[in-house]
Amino acid sequence: MHLENKIGIVTAAASGMGRAGALRFAKEGAAVGVADMLRVFVARPDQQQAPSDQDKEALIIRRSQQIPLRRTGKPEEIANAALFLLSDDASFVSGATLPVDGAATA
Repeated sequence: MHLENKIGIVTAAASGMGRAGALRFAKEGAAVGVADMLRVFVARPDQQQAPSDQDKEALIIRRSQQIPLRRTGKPEEIANAALFLLSDDASFVSGATLPVDGAATA
């Protein structure tokens, strides 16, 4: 267990990356406090209105094709990266960037 005897707070934990992170951290032994809200205050490209001839799903697929791995990331993949950074396994990591973006910035 990578997060045994650790305490974490996860915001936006009702769905998506927040939910995946909260579940993953708890599975790894952390005591996790969660928080969430009903309204969405942050705009993301996959939530914005699609052009009139495309629905949101088509827009997500089209944009994912622009990423070298040709797919969108899964919330669990983001949670796994966060798990590493929060664990003692990353105790010697300092000031580094860990892009978890399907090689979009590679």
